[in-house]
Order: sequence, then structure tokens, then C-alpha cells
Amino acid sequence: MTGHIVSGTLLGNEGGLMKVTVAVGVLLLASVAAVQAQQPVSKPGAKSTSALESKVRAVWEGFQKKDKAAVAALLDDKFRTLSDGDSKFGDKKAEVAEVDEYTIDKYELTDFHTEHVSPHTAIVTYTADFSGKYSGQPVHTRGIFGEVWVKNGTEWKCAYSQETALH
Repeated sequence: MTGHIVSGTLLGNEGGLMKVTVAVGVLLLASVAAVQAQQPVSKPGAKSTSALESKVRAVWEGFQKKDKAAVAALLDDKFRTLSDGDSKFGDKKAEVAEVDEYTIDKYELTDFHTEHVSPHTAIVTYTADFSGKYSGQPVHTRGIFGEVWVKNGTEWKCAYSQETALH
């Protein structure tokens, strides 16, 4: 689970953070469009799409089992993340540290969609509904995730994740 939604602060209440989030989203979409315009994209088989869904599920499983090594292995070394309530981007080190803060009792991941923008880059979106504790406080959240996965050699790693709470 890359990122976290535990703050009572809504993104829109932060003003400047909302502008940053919108700007990041626009830049992400613009970069995807630029890559698509420059390169012919071969349609991946179902195997590639299901492999990425399996990787996403493995990150969540790593969080639930408190397996920092498993989570770290699935994140790119240049990983970045932004979640509702955050005031800045997080990196791989911060994300792996989040494993200690969470106790995930249950989670459900649905609505997976994978868009390959190049042979080595894919955008994965999905919905997550999870409950448990964050820093000892009860949490139940439903959110949507957008993630950029990159293939280095034969391994897919998550390079970017953005989480938005569904209210």
C-alpha cells in the first residue's frame, strides 16, 4: 500500500496542496500523452497485466504482514508518493518505514486497470478499502490509487504512487 490516508484534513482544505496535487496529476497525464505520441505501444498480454496486479497485491500483503523487505523489494529506488493529508512527497525510505505504523486487519483491492505506455512503463489504477490501525488509531478508508510501474531488466517496480480518499 503505497501512501496513507489517515489525516482528517481534506486535500481541498489545504489550498496550496490541492494545487500541487492537481499540478502533479496534470504533469503525469501530459507525460503519458507525450510518451504515447512518441512511441508505438505494443498491446501487452493478459500475463503482463495480471503480473502487475500481483505486484500491487504483494505490496499490500507486505504491509499487512509487516514485511519491510518485501515492500522495499517492490519499490523502485527513486520511488515517490503523495497521499491525502501529506504536505510533501515521500520516498522509498519513508514508505518502508510506514510498514511499522500500520496494522491492517483487512483490505480489498478492486477495479484494477493497467495501461502500458511503453514496454517498460505502466500506469496501474485501482480502488482499495482497508481497515485497521495507523499509529495505534483506528482507521477505515476507501481510496483510489494511481501508480506508475517501471520495468528494470525483468523486474517491475513501483516508481510513483498517489492515493486519493473517496468521500
